[in-house]
Amino acid sequence: MRDNSHAFGGGSGRCCGICGGKFGLIRYYCWRTALCSKRCVDGFKAQREINQVASLVASSLIACMSDSIRR
Repeated sequence: MRDNSHAFGGGSGRCCGICGGKFGLIRYYCWRTALCSKRCVDGFKAQREINQVASLVASSLIACMSDSIRR
């Protein structure tokens, strides 16, 4: 994935949020992120699912650790 750290200060939106490529005739959007192709949309959705699963695992791990500390 592309490093978007410079885009937070009012990014111009002239390139894809995933690969950094230029837009063609069609611009795709997913969660307010401009993407250049269906391939980037699929990659964005896959990365989002991975992040959600990782977040769930981390929160359940923290819950288990806090339960064991209380005992």
